[in-house]
Amino acid sequence: MDNKKVIIAGAGHGGLVAAAHLSANGFDVTVIERFAQGTLGYDWTDMFEKDCFDFCGIELPKNANYVKVPESVFVSPNKKTKIKTEVLSPITNVNMDRSAIYDSLIGFALEKGVKFEYETKIISPIVENNRVTGIFVEKNGKKETRKADLIIDAAGAFSPVRSLLPSNLMIENEFDNTQVFETFRAFYERDMTVTPPDTDWNVYFFHLDKPGISWYECREEYCDVLIGRFNKFGEQDIKQVIDDFKNEHPELTDKIIRGGQFAFIPVRRAVGKMVADGYAAVGDSAAMTVALIGSGIANSMIAGKMLADVVIENNGKTDVKTLWKYNVRYFKEINADICSLDKLREMLCTLGTDNLNFLLNKGVVKGEDITAAIKEGGIKLGIKDLIEKATKGISDIPLLLKVMKTLNEGEKLSKIALSIPEEYDENKVKMWLSEYNC
Repeated sequence: MDNKKVIIAGAGHGGLVAAAHLSANGFDVTVIERFAQGTLGYDWTDMFEKDCFDFCGIELPKNANYVKVPESVFVSPNKKTKIKTEVLSPITNVNMDRSAIYDSLIGFALEKGVKFEYETKIISPIVENNRVTGIFVEKNGKKETRKADLIIDAAGAFSPVRSLLPSNLMIENEFDNTQVFETFRAFYERDMTVTPPDTDWNVYFFHLDKPGISWYECREEYCDVLIGRFNKFGEQDIKQVIDDFKNEHPELTDKIIRGGQFAFIPVRRAVGKMVADGYAAVGDSAAMTVALIGSGIANSMIAGKMLADVVIENNGKTDVKTLWKYNVRYFKEINADICSLDKLREMLCTLGTDNLNFLLNKGVVKGEDITAAIKEGGIKLGIKDLIEKATKGISDIPLLLKVMKTLNEGEKLSKIALSIPEEYDENKVKMWLSEYNC
């Protein structure tokens, strides 16, 4: 494989995993990243599933530690209803800094012989005869070309590679503003003289009547605040959220001790077709996050390993028919289980706070429903469940019917994801995409 060149466009988590495994198997791999060395990763601490590191053959960062996952509490917009539910497993999760994850992945890639080119801005793809053959970059103020047998797009939700691919490649170029959260997250100093009323992970739907979510968690060292919205927001909006949280959580102060950064996170179903001749998308570039929630590092890392395995198993072939096997594997093993949540996102975007309050306050949506949605990728209802929800929602039949329709569409979407054509045939893939993207 010594003559096979691979470029990773952007140092995303999945791209770094793919880079390391391809380089270890004889490919000439270069990661091109716009930011400077040592500056990658938000100043955030998160919980991650240990299994994804095991799957990728990567050791956990040294500062990773197992944590007890707090109770998850979902709060209605009017705060009249708080639903407790267990979302994450307390056994397989570890707590670690995002910068530590990057240090671990970059160290793993360097160990395998991957080269890095920092402070290089990616401008657009190079496409010749319907094949992606490279990328245009800007280096030291000059436009340059970088050619390769395979471009792995790990450049994020607004990737300049994916967004400028020609339409005949059938890869979605843009995500609309209801499919991406603008997210602010910061860790605030905790007033240690105040006993917190709870240490739950509180998730607020349509907080302060704004489409999106906010969360609050009191930890031993700090108070964790996240705001995710479909629309742009600024400092005044953040202040309103903090002031509102202070009313319920008096231990919260105004002083930011870590974080304080904005990020754009896809909260939609994965891109249907994520490969072309000489091209494969991974991570946020392919929207590999969990819809509504935005968590996606584990999915991205696993997908990076899947992609590398497909290329290696097929002797370095990078045509669309070969790379489609990666597309299929990701859909069958991961995306089919979580894509139905995207139908809930679509519904919530049009629901409004009054309707959401009704569903939560009346008990039409319960803790086990939210658990099923997040852990299993959808809400599964039997006849008894339907009768119970119909009884509780009888005063608003049109809304109940809308919810039932959404749940049916979510289940249908999962089945469509599983029905992805096993072999690449352009006409069959085009027909399948028309169903999946509906």
